[in-house]
Amino acid sequence: MSGPSRPTVLTPPGPGRLAAPERSEKPAPAGTAAMAARHVRALREDMLALTGTVESLVREVAALRQDVARLGAQAPTRAEPQAPAPSELAVRVGKVERRLAKLRRRVDWLS
Repeated sequence: MSGPSRPTVLTPPGPGRLAAPERSEKPAPAGTAAMAARHVRALREDMLALTGTVESLVREVAALRQDVARLGAQAPTRAEPQAPAPSELAVRVGKVERRLAKLRRRVDWLS
């Protein structure tokens, strides 16, 4: 009668990356490769979704920067009281840029 099998240990060799599992003498249980393939596919789908989100945020940041530049170049008039002030747009740009940086870190971690 043999004892319980040793669990596979994943150790991170660097930031955001996992090392290959330690090899054991016993063959892997049936279905392990299929399960790993499903996880890899799910991670790829997540990465593609995050990449799309990052790209849309990049476009949004560019549009907000153009708005900030346009509003900064215009003299303030009383005809446009509902237009956001350039400082408000700068705050929005900052928020979007922070979200973009966070998503880029997640994409880097997944890849």
